[in-house]
Amino acid sequence: MEEEICTTSAHRVCSIEDLLSKILAGLPLGSLRLSKSVCKRWLHLITGPSFNLLRSRRWSWGD
Repeated sequence: MEEEICTTSAHRVCSIEDLLSKILAGLPLGSLRLSKSVCKRWLHLITGPSFNLLRSRRWSWGD
């Protein structure tokens, strides 16, 4: 009897930074402002240019 090995579940879908950015980008503006004070990591993510681009794409009228 042969064993089947499933490797697809072991693959990482996205990095922690990407996942955190996507979650934060979905927050309303007021909550996002408060999130800046959680920790330095979140502050740097939220104030970075790539986050602004992600947020503008997420909240565009086409979505």
